[in-house]
Amino acid sequence: MYRSDEVPKSVVYDDEGNIKRIDSYWDHGLSIRSKACGLKYPQLTKIVQTCLAIAHGNADVERSLSVNKKLLTPERTCLSEESLNGLRLCRDVVNMIGKVTDVPVTKELLSSARQAHRKYAERKEAEKMEILMKEKKSAEDKLNRQKEKESLQKEQDRKRKLNEKEKDVKKSEKELHDDLQRANEIFEEANERLAAAIKAKDFKELNIAQSLLEVAKANIKKVTSSIETCKEQRDEIARKRKRMIDECLSKQNSRLDKDA
Repeated sequence: MYRSDEVPKSVVYDDEGNIKRIDSYWDHGLSIRSKACGLKYPQLTKIVQTCLAIAHGNADVERSLSVNKKLLTPERTCLSEESLNGLRLCRDVVNMIGKVTDVPVTKELLSSARQAHRKYAERKEAEKMEILMKEKKSAEDKLNRQKEKESLQKEQDRKRKLNEKEKDVKKSEKELHDDLQRANEIFEEANERLAAAIKAKDFKELNIAQSLLEVAKANIKKVTSSIETCKEQRDEIARKRKRMIDECLSKQNSRLDKDA
């Protein structure tokens, strides 16, 4: 049998007829080619590779947890993830070589040792900058939320004022229509009295009817002008409401584009 650090060539069986390493066996079997279409067992290759990828046990995982427990003692609970990974890497390298005294001291190793403090300081500075950036981002997010809250409150106030103004305009418009109806009634009554006075040749009644007619015309003109003003106010309210909706949609689209 071959040792674990040896790679078999092309022989699958030894002199006693025993199968050698499993990877050599499958490498030989899956490399068999047919004369017609390349590999003889193309689908079997995928199946075997999948099966060989399945862990045969959790001993390696348990061993790794034990090593971490020895490294991460109660006095070293503040070790960062990078420091823990570095300790694990050093331990694995030493185990791979054999002993600490067998580790070759090269120029690269000495250079790395000299630069260790500088790299540590750079990492701490990077962590400090990362914390500052997170704090800055948190402050900016808080400020943006406050601005959005104030903006939303302003929009609600504008909407409330528009609704109140629209309600007042509608109320005024209804009252003006009632006034216009009364003015028309007075106008019709004045016309009837004027016609009757002309027919009866009653000059006193004629003057009264003429006065009522002039008052009714003035009231009709005034009320009609007020109604037109109310209509303009309603149109202005509609334009402001549309502008508010457009601004709201624009802000939503901007937030969506920013998130994307």
